[in-house]
Amino acid sequence: MEKNIKKVTPVEYELEIEATPEDLAEEILSQLRAQRSRTVLKGFRKGKVPLSLVKKLYGRELAFGVAERSVQQSYEETVVKPGEHDVLGHPKITVLDYEMDGPLRAVIRFGVRPEFEIKFPKRESISKLIHVVTDEEVDHELEHLRESEAELVPVTGPVGAEDFVVADVQTVDASTGMPLIGQRRESATFYLGDERLKDEFKQPLVGASPGSTVRVTIPKSEESEAGGPTVYDITINEIKRKELPDLDDEFASNVSRGRQETVEGLRAEVRERLQKNWDQRSSELLETTVVEKIVALNPIGVPESVVDMYLDAFVEDLRKNGEVELPADFDEEAYRERRREDAVQQARWMLIKDKLVGDEGMEVTEEDRAGFFDRSASEGGVSPEMLRQYYQSIGGLTERLDQRLLTEKVIAFLSDKFKLVEKDRKAFEKELEKQAKKNKKK
Repeated sequence: MEKNIKKVTPVEYELEIEATPEDLAEEILSQLRAQRSRTVLKGFRKGKVPLSLVKKLYGRELAFGVAERSVQQSYEETVVKPGEHDVLGHPKITVLDYEMDGPLRAVIRFGVRPEFEIKFPKRESISKLIHVVTDEEVDHELEHLRESEAELVPVTGPVGAEDFVVADVQTVDASTGMPLIGQRRESATFYLGDERLKDEFKQPLVGASPGSTVRVTIPKSEESEAGGPTVYDITINEIKRKELPDLDDEFASNVSRGRQETVEGLRAEVRERLQKNWDQRSSELLETTVVEKIVALNPIGVPESVVDMYLDAFVEDLRKNGEVELPADFDEEAYRERRREDAVQQARWMLIKDKLVGDEGMEVTEEDRAGFFDRSASEGGVSPEMLRQYYQSIGGLTERLDQRLLTEKVIAFLSDKFKLVEKDRKAFEKELEKQAKKNKKK
């Protein structure tokens, strides 16, 4: 058997395999004999079927199995075991030319980790969002908390623009005004403050009283089967209105589950939470910018096997995490093509990060993990040790944590290579808008 490795690109190699019929004959004969011992045919005792008949019945399938195993074994012995190539992703058989009792020719393409030196920015500036939470934002969040704790109380009317209406809804014929059989909903609830509710439906109800019937006409739309308007008779059964709790110390204690005893304490807690959210957003935006910049500076070659690995992950995430089931005619190939550049960019970032971790000797220490557990425990109301046990109890979770902490180290290292320009929310959002327009023109 002849085996030869050749370089196709700086990150792609091919293993060419050629075998004569004699190279495979012994293993094929062994498989035929094993099959013979298992074969039961009428007129023959088990294991006594002529080998020529076994070959006629099962030979082609067995021979192809031998050929495929021979190719896989050759790859293991020639590429994997010597360890001379830093293989990335999964190898792919691009050629498999074989017929039973004939020669075998196969080609396996595999990707390798590229050799490169990381290029760092020179005197380049990037923006960092700095936002200090305002009193108005705290007030808005407190109102949201009051909304979430509000009770719905019945009112005698008339209907207000922000009320809940419980009503019977009867669809009627647009031309005759007669009710349509089978098209009646009882005790349906509508929140008139819902922005998704059409004005043509909402406005006739405002000002109506319980017990009254209001005719509502929705102009011609896609919802109308005959292409004309849709008409409803809506009989109002009940009107409910939100009653917000007072913003007092009792509310502060209830909504904070006893953590705060006063309104001022609640305000401080809300301010701290909002500030943490903004700081987290700033950190995530900075990470995204740093990654984009460093990847653009290092357009290294990426093996197709790695690109395919990321595309496979995109498709799998789509299948698992999609809010709706993928349609039967989902064009996976078209989707993969659309996401290809994303896969290439993520693969480049992975290679750059791995290179940087190795060059700088970065590692995650027990002190790093302890710091994470301390920070997260204080936010979640559990002890650091309980959080640690949780991570250790779920397979792979600690490893994912280590990767996250390692990424944070890499981002911190790379951020120091840029000049960070702090910008407030207004200036930062203006810059994002300008960049979005620029990208749209490309």
